[in-house]
Amino acid sequence: AFIVADECQNASYEQLKMLLTRIGMNSKMVLTGDIAQSDLDKRQQGGFLELINSLYDLQGVGACKLETSDIVRNPIYSTAVGLLLYGSETQTESVSRPQEEGATKFTDKVKKWFMKNY
Repeated sequence: AFIVADECQNASYEQLKMLLTRIGMNSKMVLTGDIAQSDLDKRQQGGFLELINSLYDLQGVGACKLETSDIVRNPIYSTAVGLLLYGSETQTESVSRPQEEGATKFTDKVKKWFMKNY
């Protein structure tokens, strides 16, 4: 059997574990997903990433990681995902600021992200 499980970023660790434990002999399984596109509540996210990290070095298991530059949809998508990821990596403790200052800081983040990635 050849099994393809798509959108795994929306599955919990327990659901993915249940799926993997049902693979028969001589079967192949491909799990796909983009952890940046999870529709799950923050508290429920992480199952796909945890599974990848747990199985990464296991013999017979392969992994392929695509970057934002590999995305072939509308170019605005890869830009938006990149900005969201960059924002979550650089986000500090939120402090209420005047609107103009917040917009300036956002613009600075966008500039830094473009300089780093393009």
